[in-house]
Amino acid sequence: NLPWPLPDFKIRIRLKWEKDREPPWPLPLKEAAISHEIVQENIVLPRGALLLPNYDLDNDEFIDDEFMNDDLCEDSVETPDDIPVVPLDARPVLTFGKPVWDTAEVGNNSYPLKPEWQVIGHCGDETLKDYEYKFELRNILLQKENDSGWEDVAGTNSQNNPLYGTWLPAEDGEGNPTQTKLQLWTKTPFSYTRYSTRDYEDGFIEDNLNYPCVPDYRAKKVCVNFDDLPLGKYGRELEHHGIRFRASEDFSITKLASCIKPYQKGGITNENTLETQWTSIYMLRIFITLPDTIYWVSIDLYKLGGLPEIEFLDKDRNVISVDEKSVALGEGQNHIEVDKKAIKYLAISDESQHPIHFCIFNICYITVSEHEKEEKYKTYRRRTQTMLAHWYGKGNILEPYTKYRLKIETNVTRKMNSSEKSEPICEYAFFRTEGPPGFAELALFRIYNDVDAIVGDISKLKNKFSEHGIYLSDSSSLKQNEENKWKIKDGKRTFLVEKGDNILTVYAEAGHEHPLNRLDSYVRGTIPRNGQHPYYRAYDMGIAFNQDYVELMYKIAKQDLWIYLFDNDGQPVRDAFGRIIAFGNVWGKPEEIELTEEEEIYVWLMENSLCIDFDRNSIPKKDIHDYSAQDRFLLPQKLYEARVIPLLLHETFESGGIEGWQIVDEGKPLHSSKWEVTSDPSNSSIQYLRQTRDVYKEGDCDPGMPLCRGTYAFYEGDWTDYRVTAVLASGDDGAIGVMFRYQDENNYYRFSMDRKQKYRRLVKIESDTAYTLAEDEWTYKKGRTYTVTIEAVKGSITVFIDGEPVFNVTDRNPFSRGKIALYCRANLDARFYEVVVEDLSEDAVSVHNFQFSSSRYANFYHHIHSFNDTVWTARLPEGSDLQSEKFEKKWPEYIQLPQRVEIDLIKKNDQNVGFLLKSPEPIEWERVCLSIMKHDTLLYLGMPGTVKLTSFGKEGTNQWIDVLVREDTPLFDWKIEYAEDPENPQWKPFHTFKGFKLFSKTKFSDEDFVSLPSEQGFSFIDGDSAWSNYRTTIDFELGGDYEEAGILFRYKDEENYYKLAVSNEGGMKLFKRVSTSIILLWPLYVENEPSEPSNDPIGAEKELLEQKEYGKQRHRLTVEVNESTIRVFGEGECIEVEDRENPIARGCVGA
Repeated sequence: NLPWPLPDFKIRIRLKWEKDREPPWPLPLKEAAISHEIVQENIVLPRGALLLPNYDLDNDEFIDDEFMNDDLCEDSVETPDDIPVVPLDARPVLTFGKPVWDTAEVGNNSYPLKPEWQVIGHCGDETLKDYEYKFELRNILLQKENDSGWEDVAGTNSQNNPLYGTWLPAEDGEGNPTQTKLQLWTKTPFSYTRYSTRDYEDGFIEDNLNYPCVPDYRAKKVCVNFDDLPLGKYGRELEHHGIRFRASEDFSITKLASCIKPYQKGGITNENTLETQWTSIYMLRIFITLPDTIYWVSIDLYKLGGLPEIEFLDKDRNVISVDEKSVALGEGQNHIEVDKKAIKYLAISDESQHPIHFCIFNICYITVSEHEKEEKYKTYRRRTQTMLAHWYGKGNILEPYTKYRLKIETNVTRKMNSSEKSEPICEYAFFRTEGPPGFAELALFRIYNDVDAIVGDISKLKNKFSEHGIYLSDSSSLKQNEENKWKIKDGKRTFLVEKGDNILTVYAEAGHEHPLNRLDSYVRGTIPRNGQHPYYRAYDMGIAFNQDYVELMYKIAKQDLWIYLFDNDGQPVRDAFGRIIAFGNVWGKPEEIELTEEEEIYVWLMENSLCIDFDRNSIPKKDIHDYSAQDRFLLPQKLYEARVIPLLLHETFESGGIEGWQIVDEGKPLHSSKWEVTSDPSNSSIQYLRQTRDVYKEGDCDPGMPLCRGTYAFYEGDWTDYRVTAVLASGDDGAIGVMFRYQDENNYYRFSMDRKQKYRRLVKIESDTAYTLAEDEWTYKKGRTYTVTIEAVKGSITVFIDGEPVFNVTDRNPFSRGKIALYCRANLDARFYEVVVEDLSEDAVSVHNFQFSSSRYANFYHHIHSFNDTVWTARLPEGSDLQSEKFEKKWPEYIQLPQRVEIDLIKKNDQNVGFLLKSPEPIEWERVCLSIMKHDTLLYLGMPGTVKLTSFGKEGTNQWIDVLVREDTPLFDWKIEYAEDPENPQWKPFHTFKGFKLFSKTKFSDEDFVSLPSEQGFSFIDGDSAWSNYRTTIDFELGGDYEEAGILFRYKDEENYYKLAVSNEGGMKLFKRVSTSIILLWPLYVENEPSEPSNDPIGAEKELLEQKEYGKQRHRLTVEVNESTIRVFGEGECIEVEDRENPIARGCVGA
């Protein structure tokens, strides 16, 4: 009915009532990633791909509505594909969107949060402002995948293997420490700031002077009296400071004197009191409601005639049994106290035959929440001390070749109007490992967004590379070489891009390398230092690392690190027996504790804190890989490169199992073999693999035949050139040995030794046919431990036992690769203690290299004793001063380095003022202690030569003299003489060097000689077939013109040896016999036809030497062999021959 001219209209309003929608739950965990403490590595595990389930599909940091009614901790997550490979020493990092309480007690530096509750906002949802939230990290569990599912490895609630970490030292807006980023297995929180400036660290420490100590906190005690209320009547109910009082009679606020007399205060200091009187019905009834749930409460009251009954009730009004403490303060006055209870109400009652006069002076209380807060602070303070156990323990690493997931359990508590509701949330982050550095294919980075648009566009890929600190040139090219794989070429660098399910993974192929594929980032220093600084030829060699778990990374992967030396031509350095020199199995700890800058900051804070009793000396020391010189001498003044090459296998059976090994019983066994790991009876710490069952029936094959089969355990590994070493023993008399380049049951090499059959044998099984490559008669000792080493490079196979060469053969059609196996037959006690496989292939992976040049000296002693015991005189240059700090000011004139150590006596104005030591090579003075001694007797014995007497001593009847051989010189027949009277010396013999004779024989009989082929005559053979480099001398006499005599050396067998022969008819000749071929090594000339004169002057000279007669007189010939060099000394002549083409490496001697 609107007035004209407005028309009437109708409106329909529909009202709908529904339950208020609950606000969404915030998602505490924002991101999971994998970091590293040494390099800037950050492998993000994105939500939806590797962080599952994805409760936040719209990326607003709140749980989506579709999951609101689900169980958010149900374990129904499927393992994703394309799980990234992480280093063994990876450090998982969890980033939270809001500060979280560390309820899991995982952080070494956890702090209680201020404030405890947070108010958050959510775009489009104003109802959230009415709620408060508390976020907690409840638990972290590390699990690994096995055949039956997921197995727990470590957890925050685990007693045996607890997870720990540190929180990023961060502050909230009020300057309080807060917790939003957690890194697992990290001891110092400042590892986060490793790649930033010190400004952040210094600022945080300045704002938190007590860090990492949690400040002390005392629960807040609230005391309520009635001094602030006006006097007068208040009726039967009264509320004051949150406490409500209710009674059947009126309350009054009166002066204290109305209840107690001034001289009877008993410590009561109030001015007013709450008073009530029962004058008609003599029944006292008062009900007190406390403002919160109370942990501790006290009440001061007055009542004559005894205490009233006080009942303490919980929030559900159930009576609580309490231990009430009552203290009388005066006549009718009492102090009552109760603690350790959840009290909400007090009910006070009493009955009397007389009027009741009752007064309350004070009520004090501590709420349960305040008490819990105090206990939390105490817990955090205690945790700061207990976390030192992690500092005193070794660094943590993951198992190799394992798939992992990290279960992160958080909890969100929502509060509104004192009503609380909680929601537990579980999420899983996935990653996997491969091997230690050198054995893991680590990606440079990964791309998860816009994969299809990026993969075919080189410009977009270049931008992604630059985001990760890798810059490609304008000439770089992109080419797809197979499905879902692209290659980027950039000069000498090659990168591989692989496409997965919504993911691009980038690897380095050539010219660029992931920093954790090598050990360079782990190395603190090397011995010797990298560079051209001369290094003593017989000093120790090793590597010092900046972490304490480097050895463990390789040990748990059944690998190890060994050091190999290579010469300037890139060839491996070998010892006198031709073995490649390797330094290994020498892990240790340094003398000093080494800390990084970040560790040093945190240690300083803990040492200077008031809450931590920290012991710096208990910090574990870093790893070192050190090898003592022992008998190893390098060549002088050579350039060497040391390469750290991981072993292919290092098995010690310490795990107690035979993981990785597979058992095969060849042929037709009666029973299955019994291989098991057991402990040494004399030393339970020594574990070994043992086979104890007779597998075959007697007579199934001829045990002396090479094809006779046995049982063996082989290890998976497709290796080419390698050296396998097995430490083994046998308590029985059957066959035991090692198989190598094993391809299958019908194709392999086998070295074995049999006590019963008395042989050592190297055989090749090819297509089920046996070929004996080498064999000799030999018997091992029961129970004795032998180290069997087999070196297989290309077709060359060398067998050593206890370091001594046994067989050296060449297979012209070799197996090029294969596994290794441990073998036995007819042996009820075959033991294998340790197995080492070294990579000798041309493409062996080196994880760290360093170069050095060798000194001309073996060691410092050799160096300093190059001094020729003569002190010269020099004058101090004009204007110089021995008190100067710099040598250039002390001695401004140029000094030429000498060939040996020289010492000058320095004079100034005819006064002796000092000594000047000059050396051809630097002296590391920080390792030298210097002292000068004086002797009153001067005896000049001349300048020392090649051999120098350096010191002498006497103890009782024992006397000794130290002799230094300064150059390569044989001491045979050298003498040391002494004189008792220096003034009138009479020289007497002290010692005569007889040399090191391998053997000596002066008389021969017919039985000494063995028959050789008729054209070769007879010979006497002695010595050891392992002898390689030596000198042999023979005295002989030729009685007729056609007789021949001489020396056999490096005699291997009847068809392999060298022979130096002398005859009156043919002169002197040097032969080498290999199989049926006899090669003339000297004289080296081509005979001409008689009618043609020789135009070869060198050959003519040798022909004259050859025709020189030696008959009918006694002669002495000496042969010296050193590697491929042969020297012959005789009749005043010296002949040198180089046999570089397949020289015979070792063998006996003979005549």
